[in-house]
Amino acid sequence: MVGRSQLVASFASREWPISDVEVDVNEVEVNKERTIVTSMMNVQTTDIKSDYFSTYSRNNRIVTWILRFIHNVSNATKLKGSLGYEEFKRAEVLVFKSLQSNAFEDERLLAKMQAFKDEDGLLRIRTKLAGSYEMEDFKFPILLPASDVVVKLIREEHVKAMHAGSSILLARLREKFGIIRAKRLVKQVLSEPLTYIHEDPNELLPLSPAMFVHGNSNCETPDLDQVDRSSLVKCTKCRSCVKI
Repeated sequence: MVGRSQLVASFASREWPISDVEVDVNEVEVNKERTIVTSMMNVQTTDIKSDYFSTYSRNNRIVTWILRFIHNVSNATKLKGSLGYEEFKRAEVLVFKSLQSNAFEDERLLAKMQAFKDEDGLLRIRTKLAGSYEMEDFKFPILLPASDVVVKLIREEHVKAMHAGSSILLARLREKFGIIRAKRLVKQVLSEPLTYIHEDPNELLPLSPAMFVHGNSNCETPDLDQVDRSSLVKCTKCRSCVKI
C-alpha cells in the first residue's frame, strides 16, 4: 500500500496546469457584498411569520426594525432614531401581503369577491360604495383571511373601542378591513376571559367581555327604584292639593 507521504510527494512532483486567467480580488469582494445585499433584500418578499409575539402591534414593531436593518445594510444613508409612521405603515403592508399570499391563491374566488391589487400590491375588495364620497379604505377594504394574526388585530381593535360589543367592533373593522369569517372571529375575541381561569370548577367564573355587552334583567337597584316611586307619589299629591 502507498503511504500518505508517498502520495503527497507524487502529487508535489507533478506539474500542475497554469491558467492565464487573472482574478481581481477587489471585484470578488464587491460581488460578495452584492450577493449579501441581494439576499437581504429578498427578505421583503418572503413569508413573514407574525405570530411569534402575543400582540399585533408588537409583531409589526419587530417587522419594522427588520426592514430598517435591511435599509441600513443596503443603503449609504442610514436611518436612525425612533421608528416613523411611514416605516410602521410599510411593515404593516408587508405583513398583510404575506397573509394574503398564503391564504388567497384561488383566482376564481378572488374574482367572485371582486378583489383587486392596489398600488402597494395589497388585495382589496370592490364594494358597492365604490362611487360614493366615503374614505378609500371604506370603499375598498383590505382583504384579510381568518388567521391568528387577524385575531390579534381584532383583539387590539376591541381594546381601542373600549371593549365595545360585537356590532360596534364589526363596524370599526369594516371601515378598513374585509375579514373572512369576521363575525366568528369577533365572537371568539369577545368570549376570551379577561381574568385568570382557575383550575377548580367551584371557583368564580372568569370575567369576559360578553358579560358586559349583553343586558341582564336581573340587575336592579330596588332602593333607588323605591326612592323614585316615593318622590313621584309625593309630587302627585302636591299637585292635587294645588289644584284643589
